[in-house]
Amino acid sequence: MKTTCLLSFFICISFSLQAQYDAEILSLDFPDEMNPSENYQLDLTFKNTGESELNRSTCTLKVTYISGPNSEAGEDLTIEKDLTVNVSSGDQYTYRWTVEAPIIPGDYKMNVALLNGSKTLDEEEVTTTVEESYNSTIKFTYPNPIQPEVRYAPLNATVRNSGKAQWPEGKYELIGKMVTSPSDASIDDITAFEFEEEIDLSNLEPGNSKFHRFEDYFEAPSTGGTYHVKVTLHLDGKPFKVDNGELNLNPSVLLEDQKADIQEKVTKKIYPNETYPVSFTIKNSGKVNWDKGNYSLKSTVTKRSSSYIDKKPFETTVKINAVEMAPGKSVSVKFPDIKTPEMAGTVEVKYEILLGGKSTEIEGADKTIKYEIVEVTPDPKQFAQNEKAPTTNEKPKTTIKENVTTKIYPEKSYPISFTIKNSGKIKWEKGDYSLKATVTRKPSSVDDNIFEHTVKFNGSEMSPGKVVTLKFPEINTPDASGVVEVSYEILKNSKPTQIEDATRKIRYEIVELLPELNIGRITLEDAMVSGKTYKLKLDMKNYGDISASKDDWEVKCKTRTIKPSNYRPPRGTFDFSLDGIDMKAKETKYINGIIKAPKVDQETSIRLEFEVYYKGDKMGGPKTFDIKIKS
Repeated sequence: MKTTCLLSFFICISFSLQAQYDAEILSLDFPDEMNPSENYQLDLTFKNTGESELNRSTCTLKVTYISGPNSEAGEDLTIEKDLTVNVSSGDQYTYRWTVEAPIIPGDYKMNVALLNGSKTLDEEEVTTTVEESYNSTIKFTYPNPIQPEVRYAPLNATVRNSGKAQWPEGKYELIGKMVTSPSDASIDDITAFEFEEEIDLSNLEPGNSKFHRFEDYFEAPSTGGTYHVKVTLHLDGKPFKVDNGELNLNPSVLLEDQKADIQEKVTKKIYPNETYPVSFTIKNSGKVNWDKGNYSLKSTVTKRSSSYIDKKPFETTVKINAVEMAPGKSVSVKFPDIKTPEMAGTVEVKYEILLGGKSTEIEGADKTIKYEIVEVTPDPKQFAQNEKAPTTNEKPKTTIKENVTTKIYPEKSYPISFTIKNSGKIKWEKGDYSLKATVTRKPSSVDDNIFEHTVKFNGSEMSPGKVVTLKFPEINTPDASGVVEVSYEILKNSKPTQIEDATRKIRYEIVELLPELNIGRITLEDAMVSGKTYKLKLDMKNYGDISASKDDWEVKCKTRTIKPSNYRPPRGTFDFSLDGIDMKAKETKYINGIIKAPKVDQETSIRLEFEVYYKGDKMGGPKTFDIKIKS
C-alpha cells in the first residue's frame, strides 16, 4: 500500500513538471482570389493559450500544399517560418510573409499549421483561386504589296504569352477567315487568304514565344484590291479567351499599274535676271483610275554646276486636281515664273507627282529637266576699264581640308584645324574673311556652342595657289551620344561668298563609352548545411576606360536546380541582387553578400548564375557556381 502511494506521488510530480504547450489561431489573412504572378502579403495572428512560453527556436509556421491544378505551382504558396521572439503564455504574435501567386490558374487548397517541434498546436485549411487572366501578342503579316498570281514563301507567325499566367494545355490553332473582299473576287481568291494552322502553345509560360512556319506556300489571288482578314487564336475548337487574341489585317493585291505622262512647256536656255513661265500637262496614260487622295507636282533641284546658283527660283510645289483621274484624262499645271539667278551654269530639276505629300507607285510620275543659264557677254569698253576683272569663264575657287577626329568620345577634348587654299586661277576679292562653323544636325541634348565658332583668316586678295592654316577652339565633347553634323563655310564680310566649294560638311559621331564590368573569382562555401548562413564574395574588375557609378549597376543571382530536378528553393533564397559600388577604370574590388541555405529534406545540388546588369541591360554572360546543401 505504501509502495502504491509513493508511485502515484511521483507520477503526479512528473506530469506537473512537463511543459504545457498550446496555441490558438485568432486570425488568418489568406486571400480567396489571386492574380497570377502577383505578390501578396499574408499574416496570421495566434495566441499562446498554453502555460509555457513558446520558444522561437522550436515554434514554426508551416504552410503546405494539399491539392490543386499543379503541385509544383502550389509550392509557390508554401512557407516555413520561425518565430522571431519568444511568446509568453497569454501573449499574441503575428506572422507576416509575402508569396507570389502561381502562374497556373485554378483552386489551390493549402494547410496552415502552427507547430511546436513536431506537435501541431493549431491548423486551418484554406482555398485560394488563381484567376484565369491570359494575354497574348500575335505577330503575323501578309506580303506587302502582293503581286497577283505570284507564289510566295510560306507565311509565318509568332505568338507570345504576354500575360502573367501560364496557358492551359490543349489544341491551339491560328485561324484566318475572310471578312470582306473586292466585289469581283472569286472563291479561290478568298480562300487564298484563309488558313487553319495548328501551333503548339500548351503550357506556354509568361514571356515565352512560339514561332510557327506555315506548311504550304502562299498563292496570291488574281483579283486586285483590298481584302479584310480576321486572324484569331483558338483553343480546343473555340476562340481562346485571351486579351489581344485577334488581328484584323487588310492585305492588298496590286491592280493594273497606274501610269502618267508628263509634258512640259518651258524654256530650257535661259538668261540671268530674266523671267520665264513654266507649265505642264499631266495625263493618265494607264488603263485604271488613279487612287484617291491629294495630288501635287513638286520640283526639286537635283544637280547644279555651282553651289552658288540659287535653288529657290526652281523649287516649289503646286497642287493638281487628279483624284481618281480616269484613263486618258489630262490636267494642266501652271508653276510660278522662274526668275533666273545671276550666276551662269546648269541646273537639273526633278518634277515629281506626289500623293498625300509622298512619292506614288504611278509609273512615269517624275521628269527631270535641265536648264542652262547662259551668261551675257559684257560690253568690251566696260571690260577694258577694269584690268583686274576676270574672264567670263573664271570663277574664284577654294579647297578646304580639315584635320579633325570625327569619331569622338564623351568628356574628352579634340583639336580642330583647317587648311584653306585658293585653288582657282584668279585672286580673291578684297575683304574680311572668316570660316564659320554651324551645326546642322545634332541630338537635342548637345549644346550648339560646343561646335559653333567663327575664326578669321587672311584671305583678302589671296593669290592662286596660296594656302592658309587656321585653328579652331578644341571640341570638349559633351556627355551624350549620337551624330553631330557641322557645316564650315567661308564668309566675306560676314556674308556668303561667290567662291566655289566654300562650304565643307563634317559628320562627328559621339560614341558612348561604357565600363566593362566582369565577375572574376567567386568565394563561397560549396558544401552548405541546411539553415546556416554563409558569406559571399565576388571579385569584380572594370576593364573599361570610364568609371562605373554604384547606382548604375548591380549583380543579379538566379538559380537552377541540378539534383533533384523537382526541388525548388524558397523564393528569394538565391534569386537576389547585390548593389554595385563605385569602380574606377581598370580597378578591381570585392562586393560582399550573405546567403542562408534553405531547409531541404535530402542532399540538393544547386547552380548559381551571377550576371552583371548595367543601367538595366545585361553585360556579358553569366558566371556560375555550384553548391551542395545537406539536410
